Amino acid sequence: MKVEARFGDSQISIESGKVARQADGSAVVTLGDTVVMSAVQASLQPREGLDGVPLSVFYEERLYAAGRIPRNSHRRELGQGTEKEIVTARIIDRPTRPLFLPGWCFDTQVFCQVWSVDERYDPDMPALLAASAALTLSDIPFAGPVAGTRVCRAGGEFVTAPTQEQLEASDISLVVVSTSDAVVMVDGGAREASEEDVLQAVFLAHDAVRPLIDLQLELRAAIGLEKRAPVETVRDMELVERLKSCRRAEMLEALAVRRRKPRQRALASLRDSFVRDASGPAASPCFSGSPAASGVSGTSSGSGATGTPAVAGVSGPSDAAFASWASDGGGSAAFGEPVTVVSSPASDAAFAFRELAGELVRGMVLGEGRRVDGRGLAQVRPINCKVGVLPRAHGSAIFTRGETQSLGTATLGTAKEEKLLDQVIGETSKPFMLHYNFPPYSTGEVGTPSGPGRREIGHGALAERALRPVLPAPEDYPFTIRVVSEILESNGSSSMAAVCSASLAMMDAGVPLKAPVAGVAMGLVTGPEGPAVLTDITGDEDRLGDMDFKVAGTADGITALQMDMKTAGVTRDVMGTALARAREGRLHVLEHMARVLAAPRADVAAYTPKMGRAEIPPYRIAAVIGPGGKTIRGIQNDTGARLSIDDSGRVTALSVSREAIGAALEAVLSVAGSREGAAPGKEGTAAPGKEGTAAPGKGGTAAFTARAALDIPQDRIGILIGTGGKQIRAVQSETGTRMHVDGDGKVTVQAYSQEAVDAALAAVRAIVGPEQALPAGAEADGGAPGPDAEPDLAARLVVEIPRDRVGAVIGVEGTRVRAVQNRTGARVDVREDGRITVTAPTMAQAEAAAEAVRRSASGSPVHLEIGSVYEGRVVRVERFGTVVEILPGVTGLVHVSQLTRRRVRSPYEVASAGDVMKVMVVEPDKPNQIRLSRTACLDEGVPD
Repeated sequence: MKVEARFGDSQISIESGKVARQADGSAVVTLGDTVVMSAVQASLQPREGLDGVPLSVFYEERLYAAGRIPRNSHRRELGQGTEKEIVTARIIDRPTRPLFLPGWCFDTQVFCQVWSVDERYDPDMPALLAASAALTLSDIPFAGPVAGTRVCRAGGEFVTAPTQEQLEASDISLVVVSTSDAVVMVDGGAREASEEDVLQAVFLAHDAVRPLIDLQLELRAAIGLEKRAPVETVRDMELVERLKSCRRAEMLEALAVRRRKPRQRALASLRDSFVRDASGPAASPCFSGSPAASGVSGTSSGSGATGTPAVAGVSGPSDAAFASWASDGGGSAAFGEPVTVVSSPASDAAFAFRELAGELVRGMVLGEGRRVDGRGLAQVRPINCKVGVLPRAHGSAIFTRGETQSLGTATLGTAKEEKLLDQVIGETSKPFMLHYNFPPYSTGEVGTPSGPGRREIGHGALAERALRPVLPAPEDYPFTIRVVSEILESNGSSSMAAVCSASLAMMDAGVPLKAPVAGVAMGLVTGPEGPAVLTDITGDEDRLGDMDFKVAGTADGITALQMDMKTAGVTRDVMGTALARAREGRLHVLEHMARVLAAPRADVAAYTPKMGRAEIPPYRIAAVIGPGGKTIRGIQNDTGARLSIDDSGRVTALSVSREAIGAALEAVLSVAGSREGAAPGKEGTAAPGKEGTAAPGKGGTAAFTARAALDIPQDRIGILIGTGGKQIRAVQSETGTRMHVDGDGKVTVQAYSQEAVDAALAAVRAIVGPEQALPAGAEADGGAPGPDAEPDLAARLVVEIPRDRVGAVIGVEGTRVRAVQNRTGARVDVREDGRITVTAPTMAQAEAAAEAVRRSASGSPVHLEIGSVYEGRVVRVERFGTVVEILPGVTGLVHVSQLTRRRVRSPYEVASAGDVMKVMVVEPDKPNQIRLSRTACLDEGVPD
């Protein structure tokens, strides 16, 4: 069966009954071209002694969904789960786990697989919907359904179910998951948004998902299975009540211990006494008197006795919620006959211990307005901060709040060290990474380190999201940044401590953050007296409370938040109160952080990398890199600096030594043709060098006695230099000269004799054409202005093209854009973001150049007719033929068999770079594969 509705800008559908029919429940959700399948399965045998729901959620992105093959060596998804898959699995787990029947003790698994991807939409929300639908349709007791959506604010307007483009342009982006009645989970980030704006976004999303919940209810009414019988545990309630009554004073005394570890020891000793009393009640002082008035035998379904409110700390909704749910769907949704299990005395004792601890802790908060550690409800634990604690780290800090402590370290690297991500929504890279580690000793436990688990990855992702909005723009600060948070102690809110230590560590490393970031975790305790919001919760308050709400941000607004509910949901008033209290707590933390470091350091530590920058023409990038990276590796080895070059020609040098930065940039600019502007500035940034290109000759830097210069068109620079500089090196070698070619086409020749200079100039004229090579400063008759002339650029146009078409406009080594400039007399400035500025003496010239740019960007082929004859110039000679330029920026191949009528062993016997020859078009249809023939233009009977 299939149901569908309109959601956002696309149609969404849920279908069940066609695939995965052996599973307890399955559903396929389609949104646009995104298709996600979910199957759920629960074991038939219960597990005893569980404190929580045995739920596992697996989310898998299949790269065939995007038509791609995995890049790893095994060529298949290995199953460990990427960070994106793990975070998405947690997004599905967190809102569904509290909605299982209290006492549910059957191993339950939820599988979600992405089968197809529409790159407009992230598949995580369809996966959540599919998982909820599969659980709702199955025989597993689940108090759903739930549904979620993203909500963002783009252009000042809130949008639900946004596309990827809208998300990228937004300043608020949240995932909100709801039941039909209340919000159960929030996860997302913002660019310093206000609390009121976040609150508005959350409840706008809550209203938007109601149609998705209605679809699931419609499907359940039609094909939903009868739910399994719940498991009710029969307990000796007389024993439970006697233990609670007898040990109440001791429990209060143990809970009053302020420090976590001594408190845990006292509670562990008390738990053992509960078990001893339950094992031999006849000899226990708890059973020397008459039974407690309320101590009667009865049943319990996991979290409390039947008919009593569930104790907070057990992941399950109230009995009333399940009663309502069981009756609203008719016979197909009703529970079967309950299955009863008689508990053991030890199990009853553990149950009594948990019940008593929960009652007392909640009673303190709701009745006395105080907490286990003696604080007021809005009080933050004592804070201590230190920075620069590690001598060799680029930046380091220790942040301590109460019994939670995080060591943050910041490491800076080049663009080469960015993290590459291979996901169904595309291959991307991350210049900023935050890794969160949670060793067992941080909670006083023994365990085997086995790498980060799902919790660690989820907490690290939250902290990373909190800091990302305050990072400098990559073009202004091209470092790759890795932050590691080592949790040294943990008693609640360690992820927010990681945010604080990471912020301080980056400022210690000199990273120019827009503002420091801090975070605080909020809690909630509900009861007949009403809800109580707690600031800066501890581990016990997280375990025994009804909400875990983490909020991070700057003094100006929220940058990240994450809310998980352990009850049926949260109201707008309670969430508004929690956000307001979180702001107060965050400002308090930021005040303490500012006392040790209020802003990024100007003078960084000795071992922190400094940065220098320069710019080279994009078409000289290959020359700087060299064959197989040989040239750039040599510069790095000689200077000790690390270099990276982006597609626009921006060069970044990193080193702990500013002298090494200057030497590296000097070497790069020397290879690229300009040695100016390489000295690092005060902050370690190099002034951009002049654009240029060079093919340096061999030998040293001795003074030359003869010198001359020529001007050639810019579109002939590549012809003169040749592939990899081969052509110009050959001229230098044959004539014994040294030549320099700048980006404007000025060729400077130096040698020890005038004869050598003249020979080199003659070679240049032969390669580029005698009519093209002019004395320096001269101007060709009737042509475009010479390189040294500055025309009156009165007309100006701006052309916007897609970023991925910039390379097509520039052409190989800049040949295409130079051809447009020479043909039209306009100046064309291309930016890497796709914004192209055209200036010219007249509007007609500017429009002609703009039209040529648009044609290049659109990929429109040049229309050539078979039989057309052109007089072209040989650009290069290959072993299989010659490449001839027949129009500016348009080249074709003359195969060796079409060069001459006589048989030759190599095309080098017939043609050289720079030769002019008549050619005929014989095959113009294939893009970039224009076939030309020279023999077709030779006169019959005339030998060639």
